[in-house]
Amino acid sequence: MQRYFFFLAMPNFTSYFGFIVISSYLCTMETVFDYNITPEECQRIGILDKEFYLKYYTEDDANMDLAFLFYIRNEKKKASEYADKLPLDMKNAFWRTVTHP
Repeated sequence: MQRYFFFLAMPNFTSYFGFIVISSYLCTMETVFDYNITPEECQRIGILDKEFYLKYYTEDDANMDLAFLFYIRNEKKKASEYADKLPLDMKNAFWRTVTHP
């Protein structure tokens, strides 16, 4: 999923449109959909709708889901890499969830 962000700024002088575009860049967010997630894995993680997911989920949400995806695929090292990208409270919640019997 690619998202485009445009930064606008008011110049010290008045331009024709009242603003100028300083810069634009392409920002991509890695998600479980980049890793050919199956419908069964979506259900296990709790993803109901791809369009909603891509539109509203944050980068932290995506990293949490990536960590879960790799954990259930038994790729613990990769799961750990994504868990390490999370804020401490989310990281702790992830490990509590996957290691609790």
